[in-house]
Amino acid sequence: MTLKDYFNSLPLNDKKILLSKLALSLSKAEISIRSYINGSRKIQSVDVAAIIECCDGFVTKHDLRPDVFPEILETDKESSA
Repeated sequence: MTLKDYFNSLPLNDKKILLSKLALSLSKAEISIRSYINGSRKIQSVDVAAIIECCDGFVTKHDLRPDVFPEILETDKESSA
């Protein structure tokens, strides 16, 4: 699930809470957080873990930065075991 999809799935009050929580957690202005959400600004890889935590794991690191964190397929997991 993308950050935008997650954000849009929330009720209005929870959207406000998430914006504040992300801004505080990432030490960024809410306008920057909105830019992350709507995709007009690339999420910094150092912010990925905090975003995942704020989104309760509904958004994965691959969803946030597929260029840095490639998707691990089930067949890849089995072959590395």
